[in-house]
Order: sequence, then C-alpha cells, then structure tokens
Amino acid sequence: MNFMRKEVMKNIEFNIFIFGFLTNVVWEMLQMPLFSFPSATTLMEFSLLCLRASLGDALMLVIMYWLTAAYFKLRMWILYLNAYQITFFIAIGMIMTVIFEALATGPLQRWEYGELMPTLPILGTGVAPVLQWLLIPPLVLWFVRRQI
Repeated sequence: MNFMRKEVMKNIEFNIFIFGFLTNVVWEMLQMPLFSFPSATTLMEFSLLCLRASLGDALMLVIMYWLTAAYFKLRMWILYLNAYQITFFIAIGMIMTVIFEALATGPLQRWEYGELMPTLPILGTGVAPVLQWLLIPPLVLWFVRRQI
C-alpha cells in the first residue's frame, strides 16, 4: 500500500492536477472582484464558482502537459525543461484561454467581466485570465519538478 501511495505521489499528471488546482483556486478567489455577478450571489455560490473554475484550470494544465509531451514525443519532458518547452506549454494555455474566455463571455454567457477588468484590445480577453496563464503554468511546473 505504501508503495502505491509513493507511485501516485510521483505521477506527473497527478501532481500537475493537484498543484494546478491549489494555485488556481487562490488566483480565482483573488480575481473575483474583476468579474460581474448578480447582487444576490451568495458567498457559497462564489466559492463553488471558484472551485469549479479551479478544477477546470487544473484539468487544462494536464491537457497542456499531454499536448506538450505529444509534440516533443517525450512524456517525461518536465525532467528536461528548456525554454522552448516552457514557451510551448504556456502558448497552449494562452490559446485555450483566449478561446474559452471568448466563448464564456460571448455565446455561452457563463460569466461577465466587471468594470474593473482591463481587456486586451481586439481580442477582448480579460487581462487577469491572460496573466493567470502566463504566471501559473511555470509555477506549477516548478512545484511538480520539485515533487517528483
């Protein structure tokens, strides 16, 4: 049983998901004032929104890892990090973010940016989500490398 626990703790995707969730839940909570919500939204609803978004963010990081592994044909690429791999990993996240944010604030109407949210010209993507996917992925890679 102890051997299995150690193997799970060394699993790259497991670690990406856990560290991705933990870092993103903090980010999601901190960026909440930049979004617009109905005035009747409860603290529980805010919390659940943040948790759901953080779970999605963690899954997104795992997908980014798999796509990077497929591109470089190396599942363990995290052990041999270089600037090109990190840039590729972040670029995938940025592309996904721009698409998801456009869908969520547009046709899907999942959320709205508040008055305080600066947006990128032309794209209309919120600056906070862009910063999130510039800062958190390298941090998660660093955490996971230290763990495994």
